[in-house]
Amino acid sequence: MWLNQSDIACNIKLYPYHIQKILTRHGKGFEKARVYLGELSLFDLGFKASTNTYFAYMFGGLFRSIGCKIRPYEINKGQTNAALRTAGSIMGTAFLTGGSKEKALKEIMSIFKQIPVNKKKFGPRWEYSGICMSGTTE
Repeated sequence: MWLNQSDIACNIKLYPYHIQKILTRHGKGFEKARVYLGELSLFDLGFKASTNTYFAYMFGGLFRSIGCKIRPYEINKGQTNAALRTAGSIMGTAFLTGGSKEKALKEIMSIFKQIPVNKKKFGPRWEYSGICMSGTTE
């Protein structure tokens, strides 16, 4: 895990220690993880590691978003989840081997496009309700 260094108040300097203790207490392999303190820019890890970290989060969020948009309309239940697992595997291989992320992304998008959907089906329904209150001290 990575956490940026800080010298400001509020005991932020204790966060890495606290996070490490949480990981150790949780166990199940997490006790082997270490908290790395570095610069906010990530450049102390190297340019390639910094950009790959950025792209990994970006692609992961993109795939999750695509999955959330397809899943309510999928005809064969579970096919979107399978496509998400495949997408993670394909992109993970591209990162591990230094392969083309663009080619991997094209392959992944073709997998998502092959998922049969029922566009006439109503999607998820949601409702937002809340109370707006205003107070005065008079």
